[in-house]
Amino acid sequence: MKPLLFCVLNEKLDDKLIKKYSSCNINGNIKEINDTISKSIDNSIMNGSFFNNSKILDVIEYVKENKSNLHVTGLLSDNTNFSNINHLLNLIDIISSKDIKNVYFYIFLEGDVDESAIDNLKKLVKKMKEKNIGTLALVAGKSYMLGNESLDNSKKIYDAICYKIGKKYSNLKEYFKKNYEEKLIIDLFEPGIINETKIENKDAIISFNYDNDNKAEIIDIIANPDNYNLKGLRHFDDIKILSFMDLFDKKVKISDSIKQLRIYSSDKDINILLGKETSDKIKKSNDNEIINTLMEKINDYNLIVINLKNNHQIDFLLNQKIDVLIYDINSNVLLTNNKKIKLKDGNISLIPSTILSLLGKKVDSSLISKNQVGKKTKIFMIVSVLLMVVLFITYLVRFIHYYKVEHPDLVVDNTLVSKIMNTKIVNNNGLTSLEKNYIFKGNVSNNYVLYSGYLFRIVKINEDRTMKLVLDDISNSLVWSYDTDYKDSYAKRYLEEVFLNKLNNYDKYLVDTNWCIDKVKNTDYSCKDKIKSKIGLLTLNDYYLAGLNNGYLNIGKYWWTLNTSKDNKVWYIFSEGGINNESLTNSYGIRPSIVLKNDIEYVSGVGSKEDPYIIDNSKELNIGKYINYSGYKWKIIESNENLKLVLADCLKENDECLVHNFGSNNIYNNKYGSLGYYLNNVFYYNLDNSHLVKGTWYIGDYNEESNYDYNNIFNESFEANVGILNIIENNIENSFTLNRSDDELIYTLNGGSLYSSDPKEELNIYPSIYIDKNFEIKSGSGLINDPYEIGDKVEE
Repeated sequence: MKPLLFCVLNEKLDDKLIKKYSSCNINGNIKEINDTISKSIDNSIMNGSFFNNSKILDVIEYVKENKSNLHVTGLLSDNTNFSNINHLLNLIDIISSKDIKNVYFYIFLEGDVDESAIDNLKKLVKKMKEKNIGTLALVAGKSYMLGNESLDNSKKIYDAICYKIGKKYSNLKEYFKKNYEEKLIIDLFEPGIINETKIENKDAIISFNYDNDNKAEIIDIIANPDNYNLKGLRHFDDIKILSFMDLFDKKVKISDSIKQLRIYSSDKDINILLGKETSDKIKKSNDNEIINTLMEKINDYNLIVINLKNNHQIDFLLNQKIDVLIYDINSNVLLTNNKKIKLKDGNISLIPSTILSLLGKKVDSSLISKNQVGKKTKIFMIVSVLLMVVLFITYLVRFIHYYKVEHPDLVVDNTLVSKIMNTKIVNNNGLTSLEKNYIFKGNVSNNYVLYSGYLFRIVKINEDRTMKLVLDDISNSLVWSYDTDYKDSYAKRYLEEVFLNKLNNYDKYLVDTNWCIDKVKNTDYSCKDKIKSKIGLLTLNDYYLAGLNNGYLNIGKYWWTLNTSKDNKVWYIFSEGGINNESLTNSYGIRPSIVLKNDIEYVSGVGSKEDPYIIDNSKELNIGKYINYSGYKWKIIESNENLKLVLADCLKENDECLVHNFGSNNIYNNKYGSLGYYLNNVFYYNLDNSHLVKGTWYIGDYNEESNYDYNNIFNESFEANVGILNIIENNIENSFTLNRSDDELIYTLNGGSLYSSDPKEELNIYPSIYIDKNFEIKSGSGLINDPYEIGDKVEE
């Protein structure tokens, strides 16, 4: 087959003209290959086969067997002709699940410094932190990945990752600050070594790039050093390399592909395609010499695309022994030396079919202009329209059918679940169907329920219309126990013996539920080991389905999940929203989870935080209700013979929080200068003591010596009018508790964890008091924005 030379005159050749006809593969060949590879990877991620890809697993096993390092490289991009960041993030999931620790990332960036490139880098760093895996070893601009100008850029990258030669930075902040000050765009960013490492024998490299047209990338230089005229290249022994371009065994099928050579007018493209020595010669030559040089290069190509700057070469080209098409931008005329094919009035819409004909390819009817459409084509078009109508009707019927299955008829009753489901059907309020259940997923803000004065979030609506809820905050912070088994944990004991009893009429509202307490590895889900109870914790799977750190369950605190791991640790969520497992003796937040019955009535509310769903509007002095007393707003935290209250906000003076140290030692007492003295000798006299009752404040130790058994705090107490909360009650950030961690330190709460702090530290103050119930509620609903107003009882 004779090659075809397609020339464009009088205009710098960019993609505008060629892309218009990419359907006949003039310019779309490489891009189509890359798009197909990318979609294949996307599909494999969606159907799960990506996570069992034999080539990826083979590389990982190789690293594990050799106890060597895994190096990951590529362009960090949303979705370009080179790569897709989503592929990388899912690759990290695979690596994390295989328990490989020595992982190093060599990342190339594109885009503006304050836009997508930095955002993508943040996503990567966040993922690495979430999975607790990998080291960011090097960052560079995109131009250093491609090596288009020359191999100098590629050599800089090679030296950095093979010899640790190059500019070094202590962290990413320093790297970007330096480059940003020099006003460089990302593509030109110098390579920066963030963490020193280098590739060694027996290591493995994975490139998550899938571009089919870049041979000068680092993995190719490492794999084929003899192909590059560079000094100092190593010959590695037994190094394993995988590119996402070669991820699948089956060849990527490209429709009607045409092997092509594209020559732009830019120097860098001529350098790459013809070689620097030839290019230098061409730059000093006229168009005739350029074309003659090209004639020597075309044997392996069907199509050559070239840009010529002027038209004096037309006669020369038309006399060549190859088929030539010349499109003159100025006159809108297409010239050809093939007399069998003529274009009427230079109609440029015929360029695709003309090129395919000259190449001996079948001409798609979609590329033929309207004046060439014959009778057979018209019949084909009519049949196609009829077929489309039939298909439309068929799929419309199926859509209606499945819509009815997915969206059952509105249930007309006054239950909370019906209110939510009906709102979901009408407003698409964030619920996502999952098999026969519904879950809230992502950053939703309309799944709040107020029950027993506590603000819960709806996690899941089960098939039987019961609803799984979780506390929107931690209730307190505790050590798990000395046994990983949830059945014997302090967490379970606290939930069932303490917190459950704080919930109003729980037998009326809650259903006994099977809680999945399996030992799991990472986010692998199983539910073989179960325990039945009215209260529990969220599982790892609950957090995963809700959107992980991008979901509403990420509250910026540490808290335990229900699942333990197989290495005698317990899975928890840390403050940034990532998942990890930790020693049993760390203290993290408890987030109680409950399941509401399916017949619980809806009272009011729209499900927002400001106006949550209300399921009980009784005017009782229950836990969680708010009350105004002595000019302060308090929250009820205990309701027995007397009420125990805690100040709803920090103690303030002139609208600013007061701070105070705990004292000279870690024992709550009435010693001058201590917090106990201040509360009982200064703050106390601001209070109306007509209903005030002296209370008992438990100040026992909570430490390893007491086996972190929270019942030990009740072994020592102090009588006073005003106190603060103990570790069982306290969920207030940056506040003291009453309990000691050792002979010198006192516990404070921060980020969902208990911290051993110096009692001389100054923190905000949250006083707590006891009052009797010898009063009447005059007004208010008991909600935080509408607290109860109380008054003396009226004698009958």
